[in-house]
Amino acid sequence: MLRRVVLAALLVLGWFSADAQAHALLAKELASGDARVVEFSYSTGDVAAYAEAKLYGPDSADVEFQNGRTDAQGRFAFLPDKPGTWTIVVADNMGHKVSHPMTITFSDEGTVEREVAPSGFSESLWALPVLFRAVLGVSLLLNLFLGLALFRHRAGRRA
Repeated sequence: MLRRVVLAALLVLGWFSADAQAHALLAKELASGDARVVEFSYSTGDVAAYAEAKLYGPDSADVEFQNGRTDAQGRFAFLPDKPGTWTIVVADNMGHKVSHPMTITFSDEGTVEREVAPSGFSESLWALPVLFRAVLGVSLLLNLFLGLALFRHRAGRRA
């Protein structure tokens, strides 16, 4: 009986689990005058040095406006020539890839206006510190086993 309950619980957990992301690739915009600078790093804190970067302008999602690699600190910079939504796609050739869109607007003087960018990296579960995610995982497992123990205890009373 216990084996069936554990198997059913594992199947349910497997069904609802997200894709495994040991270390996701994240993007963070940095302030830098008219140029737009984006820093790419992994959720572990390591920088995505020399990762392949492709920039797509607001007019075409198929034709690259610029391509290259991030620098040693995982940064990629460009100077936009028109307003609209620009997208940087960065891939490290190890299966990690991120697409970072950003909206560019120009002031009356023709300079790039800075939007108030959210602080830090993109907010997601994978952006949380590794230790915190580990504690959440252990907590989930302990709660599942506690629920199973309570279920077995109640089933034992009825018999």
